[in-house]
Amino acid sequence: MRNLAKVVDRDGSLKLYIGAYKETETKPQDTSGGAEIAMAAGHEAEPTLPGTFVDHDLEQRIRTRSGGPTPDDFDDLLSKRRDSQHLLMSDLTSSAVCLRTGADNEGVIGVRQTGLPDEVAPGLSARFMGIKETAVIDYLVSTYYSAEVLVPDALGVLEDCQGGG
Repeated sequence: MRNLAKVVDRDGSLKLYIGAYKETETKPQDTSGGAEIAMAAGHEAEPTLPGTFVDHDLEQRIRTRSGGPTPDDFDDLLSKRRDSQHLLMSDLTSSAVCLRTGADNEGVIGVRQTGLPDEVAPGLSARFMGIKETAVIDYLVSTYYSAEVLVPDALGVLEDCQGGG
C-alpha cells in the first residue's frame, strides 16, 4: 500500500484523478453510482418530490484531445451512437451532449409525473394560494418533466470542452 501511495504522490495527474474519485464517493448516489440531481422550482408551498439520479454509461463519455473540441473529437462522439439528431453545447458548461430522441428511435424521451397534489391535467398542478386584498386569486401553477434515456448509446457526452465566448 505504501508503494501505491508513493506512485500516486509522484504523478500529479493520477493524484488529481484519485482525489476527484474520492470526492464523488462522498456525494449522494444511486445504486449504480449515478450522481443525485436536486430539483425544485423554489416556490413556496411546493410539494416535495423525490430526487433523481444521473446514470451515464461511461463508454458514452469521451474526453477532448486538447481542451477545445476538434473535428476528430466530434467524430469520436458521433461514431459511438447511431442516428444522432441533436448536438448541444453551452458556454456555461464544459461538456457537449449528442443525442437522438423518441421512443421509436430508442432515444431520449420526455416523461412527466402524474398524480400530483392539486392536479388539473396530467403533470400539471394548480394549487390555490389565496385571495389578495385586491380580490385577485393567486394560484401556484407547476409542471414537472424529466428525461429518460432508453438505451445507453442514445446519449453521448464530450467532456472537457472549453466553450467559446
